[in-house]
Amino acid sequence: MKGTLSTVGCAMLNKRSEVDSPAITPILQSGAIPLCKGNVPQAALSIHTTNYIWGTAQNVYDRERSTGGSSGGDAGLVAARCVPIALGSDIGGSLRIPAHFSGLCGFKPTQNRITYVGGNSARITKFDQGMGHFQAVGGPLAHSVRDCTEFFKLQCVDDAHLKGDPFRAPVPFRQDLIDTINQDKSKIKVGILKETPFLPVSKSTTRAMNLAEKALKDEGYDVV
Repeated sequence: MKGTLSTVGCAMLNKRSEVDSPAITPILQSGAIPLCKGNVPQAALSIHTTNYIWGTAQNVYDRERSTGGSSGGDAGLVAARCVPIALGSDIGGSLRIPAHFSGLCGFKPTQNRITYVGGNSARITKFDQGMGHFQAVGGPLAHSVRDCTEFFKLQCVDDAHLKGDPFRAPVPFRQDLIDTINQDKSKIKVGILKETPFLPVSKSTTRAMNLAEKALKDEGYDVV
């Protein structure tokens, strides 16, 4: 956002932004009042939020526990109800992990649905230099799916590619599809990954996933 620092937890990134990011503009135009910026891990790309500039983001429910990362500071602010919604970023879970750690809704959109022009974390981690297939994506952290939906409506406009990012998909928000889904939830297939060949899954995570599966099935969703 214009006039503010986006350090990504690094002392070297001390230049203030000269313009608003195209992702921020529609939020401001809607009447939103920016209050603060959330903390991130140093240089991002970590599932725990701490750095030598701003310190460690603490979990609002238990200060001995992590808020996750890399959008952990945003998750803590939303969970503590300091702000109703936050704009974070995600490559491999940086929205979804903090949402899980703080009991929130986090959504990673498809690449180029929400612009990432002006985002410092993509530059510092080199994911926009020769790794275009693996990009950081902006997305919301909120208390409900409804709040995430309202945020997404602001970002999805027909002429999005003409507003600072030519690679942004000019795809409008499809309220008709949401209405169809609400009428017949069985049309939505929800995939739940209960185990991984890379890391062991804790018993508490398994219990949580089983509860999530049951809740989704009770609501009428097709769960696989």
